[in-house]
Amino acid sequence: AEYMGGPGLITDESQLPEVRVEVYKGKHDVVIKFSDKGGGIPPKKLESIWAYGYSTVEESNYKMGQNTAAHIAGNFVRADMAGYGFGLPLSRAFARYFGGDIHIQSFFGLGTDVYLTLNHIGDQEEALAVESLISQSHTHTQA
Repeated sequence: AEYMGGPGLITDESQLPEVRVEVYKGKHDVVIKFSDKGGGIPPKKLESIWAYGYSTVEESNYKMGQNTAAHIAGNFVRADMAGYGFGLPLSRAFARYFGGDIHIQSFFGLGTDVYLTLNHIGDQEEALAVESLISQSHTHTQA
């Protein structure tokens, strides 16, 4: 039986709001912005999202009228990958390890913007130029 709960609860994939992705390239970094109009994150929960082990899966299952993490929102989320509370903290750790970061700006009642910043070194052309110089230096040393 499908839960016919309160307002704003999504029970059908066709009701999912659009997610917009924008990519901005600067001189030294790339910013990928993910935006949705999914209602945002309540301020009280926003304080906890970076804590390892913090999850709202059980609460979501309760709202869906189900009892286990194996029944998370039908096909919306892979149940075996959700609910452990490691996704956001690990994503931020990896981003920082590679010289970037993740920032979240949520407007409760409207939606959430996630900014993923990554460092980059040059362009594809520059990488090819370096490979060309390396192969030329090997050719000259062998001659």
